[in-house]
Amino acid sequence: KFHQHLSIILTQPKNITIDNPKNVKNNYNYFDGQKTKLLICQNELLKYKKTCKKIAIFTDSHALFEPTLAILEDAKNLNVDEIYSLGDNIGTGPNPSEVLNLLKRYDVKSLKGNHEKYVVDGLDGFREHLDKVGGYQEAYLNSNWTKNNLTEDQLKEIANSPEFLELQFGDKKILLCHCLRDYNTNEIIYNPKNYDYVFQGHIHFRNQSDNTLTLRGAGIGSLDEKTEAYYIILHLEEDGLKIEERYVSYDLNNTLNDINCVDNNTKTKIRCWIKKR
Repeated sequence: KFHQHLSIILTQPKNITIDNPKNVKNNYNYFDGQKTKLLICQNELLKYKKTCKKIAIFTDSHALFEPTLAILEDAKNLNVDEIYSLGDNIGTGPNPSEVLNLLKRYDVKSLKGNHEKYVVDGLDGFREHLDKVGGYQEAYLNSNWTKNNLTEDQLKEIANSPEFLELQFGDKKILLCHCLRDYNTNEIIYNPKNYDYVFQGHIHFRNQSDNTLTLRGAGIGSLDEKTEAYYIILHLEEDGLKIEERYVSYDLNNTLNDINCVDNNTKTKIRCWIKKR
């Protein structure tokens, strides 16, 4: 319903741009019998082009609350458009439910890593992988502990998470996945040649090979004495795509306290994954 003295601007149809905008005209029209001032924009009032877009990507939080929070706050303060997790948000660490609540609060789009699959699918499909690393019993105990510390809604969200995502970022085709290879056979599942950039996690340590970047774990995987949380930001700019690696301080003492207080069986392992100051 139109009301008297209400100014209205009409623009072009959605998703259609006009190269030559024209001046706005002032006209009067009648709606519901009332004389209403109508601003008619013949074409596009202003041609708007977004020249920069930012996407944040992290991986392998492994139920560590403080480094995950540090990453999400830093990304928020930098006004990123979207945040993605490459998976293994849970498993081994002390705060699986709290980390998943964080991801939901910050509207993170998450992939399903092997630790998510342990919890919702069981370990039968990973027997070969776990036997190779001698981790079946540990994964069994930890996945049961993790599952018991998650809500039904969180388990449903994990089950519905994708295992990979393909993004069109400007003119670049990007693959996000937890691991390029089959966990059991180590065979390539996603061919990197089909993409301009590939980002994966799972390994915990940073590695670059051709167009594939393996990200360091969010709060783990440091090869030196750094204990900062780690993630990357993709910048879409007029001259192409740029990758910025971010290191963010977090409260290590709180993390260690959470590890010490928890009653799961992976305290020693997760401590080893974190370099102490």
